[in-house]
Formats: sequence, structure tokens, C-alpha cells
Amino acid sequence: MANLKFEHIYNQDSAAPMNIEQLRSSKRIIVNANKELKNVKQLLKKTSPEQLRANDLVKMKGALSWLTTMPSKSENFNLNKREFYDAISF
Repeated sequence: MANLKFEHIYNQDSAAPMNIEQLRSSKRIIVNANKELKNVKQLLKKTSPEQLRANDLVKMKGALSWLTTMPSKSENFNLNKREFYDAISF
């Protein structure tokens, strides 16, 4: 038999008791999520293709690992101050 919480759904009971406060809370969460999504979409419209590409690259797994790598001359991982600032200002 179905779990007591979901018994009304399982039985397709249209007269199931509702927790009004939980319903309002869920509605607020959905409304806020929709507002946030709309803001993100507006921001993406204003973003240049270069910045979108840079954002995609930064989100890739391991993209920022070079910041925690120990400097090594043999691997050409040693950056002077100017090269480091140029790299992070991308």
C-alpha cells in the first residue's frame, strides 16, 4: 500500500486535506526561483560572447587548478608578478 503521506495522491482523492502554510511556502519558493531565473536570463542577454565563453571555461572541472599548482621552472609554471596578474585578469 502507498505511504500515508502519498495515499491521497495514490488514490486520486480530490478532497485531500491541504496544509495551507506549506502550500504558500512552496508557492513563494517557486515565485522566487522564477524571478531569479528571469534575472539570470536578462544578465546573459547583456553579456558579450567573449565573456560567455570565459564563464564556460571557468566552470569546467579543473579550470582553476593552475592557481594551486606549485611553481616549476621545468614545466614553465613559474610566473612573474606581471604574468600572474595578466593571467588572473582574464
